[in-house]
Amino acid sequence: MRRVTTVGFGLWAMAPLVLVAGAGCVNIPGSGGCVSTEVEAAAVATGDPTEPVVLTGRLTADGEPVEGSELEFFLFRTDENGELQNGTTLGEVETDSDGRAERVFEGGSRDLPAFSTETVASYRVEYSSDSNVDGVEYCASSSEQAALDVPCAGFGCEW
Repeated sequence: MRRVTTVGFGLWAMAPLVLVAGAGCVNIPGSGGCVSTEVEAAAVATGDPTEPVVLTGRLTADGEPVEGSELEFFLFRTDENGELQNGTTLGEVETDSDGRAERVFEGGSRDLPAFSTETVASYRVEYSSDSNVDGVEYCASSSEQAALDVPCAGFGCEW
């Protein structure tokens, strides 16, 4: 019995440490622990399913580009009923000296992940706060959904 009580007490004693350690990982705007950022995504339109599709995100802090951070791209589709589906991750790309990151689909809209019953609607770009970039801690942020107008996508394209 004593052993169980001791182990139980040990676990309870560790709980505050876990909570404090986890709290240090959150960089939310307005928390005072990070520099506010803004992510922009540009609308994209292509007329040919083989034309490369270039999704673009730009990360800035106080209007200045943030270089060397990872931006994550998400694709949004509608199903056959026109209902917007949850975003699908398209991967991460590091920002350049202008704060820009591009996720390129060289094979065109045919390379976008979509079933034949889905229509590509938009994409969004997110910054999930690196621990720090060049000694500066930046807050997480997300772009608005940007329009993605393509003739077809994925399995919905004729091959």
